[in-house]
Amino acid sequence: MNAGTIKFGTDYGKKFQTVAVSRYANSDITWEKAYKSNLAWEIALFNSLSVELDMFKDHRTNILMSRGDIPSTMGLRTTVRANIGEPQIRN
Repeated sequence: MNAGTIKFGTDYGKKFQTVAVSRYANSDITWEKAYKSNLAWEIALFNSLSVELDMFKDHRTNILMSRGDIPSTMGLRTTVRANIGEPQIRN
């Protein structure tokens, strides 16, 4: 993609074509990962009292997100995405 022209050096009458990158390749992008566990406990007493307990845990990592810490002085025209997301766990 042509981003325009610039004048460079001492010959200001000559213009040079510039290039604008609109997408950046990232071969490190992968699938999101999910770790799940489930623990169940069940007991029945005297055919009238039963108790069930289920515990479930789900933890995700490598969530695809836009990086927010890249300074604008780098000259990037689009956002850079990476597998940096992970939910915060609140108990």
